[in-house]
Amino acid sequence: MRSGQPSSSSADVLKHEPVPGFRRVFLIAVTVMGLYLAVILLGSPGKVEHHGDHGSSHEEKAEESGHGTSGEPAHHP
Repeated sequence: MRSGQPSSSSADVLKHEPVPGFRRVFLIAVTVMGLYLAVILLGSPGKVEHHGDHGSSHEEKAEESGHGTSGEPAHHP
């Protein structure tokens, strides 16, 4: 048993009085956030279309710019 604390078999519970209006403000904030998220998701353009094989074009551009596929500059003699 710890010294300086009352011994009790049940867990200590902190109690406080609810703040008037807090629940209403919380529900309004959550509703606004949910509507904002819905607008973002529903207003998104949808799936991204892939035109051709991008893997090879990125590697070709990297070689042309002097960079290897690892992102490090190529060493030229």
